[in-house]
Amino acid sequence: MTITIRVEEAQPEEIVRGLLAAQEVFDKAGVTADQAATARFVVEAWDIRGFSDKVPEAELAICTVWDEADHAAVLACCAGWDADKVPSLADLELVREPQRFRFTSEEARIARLHE
Repeated sequence: MTITIRVEEAQPEEIVRGLLAAQEVFDKAGVTADQAATARFVVEAWDIRGFSDKVPEAELAICTVWDEADHAAVLACCAGWDADKVPSLADLELVREPQRFRFTSEEARIARLHE
C-alpha cells in the first residue's frame, strides 16, 4: 500500500513535496501509513459505536499520526501559496496502486486504446 494526496491546483512537484512530508511524519512516529490508517479506522468505528466496547488503546496511541501526516502534507504541498488558497486537508489516502499523473484527458486516453 502507498499514500497519495489530492490538492486542487497543485503541481506534480508540489504533490511530491507533500507526500514526502507525510512520509516523514510516519517515519518519525515509527509507524507505517497502513498502521496509522488502520488505527484511525478502528478509533472512528469505536466512536461511531458510541464508545461501547473496550478502548482500543494501541490504536488510540497512533491514530493521530494519520491526521498529523495529512496536515504536514498540505503545508508542504502548498508552501508559498496565498493563505486563502491552501485547503484545510490534503485528502491523504491509502491506496493499493497510486494513480499516475495524467497530462491528457481521460477521453484522449480511451481514444488511443481504440486506435
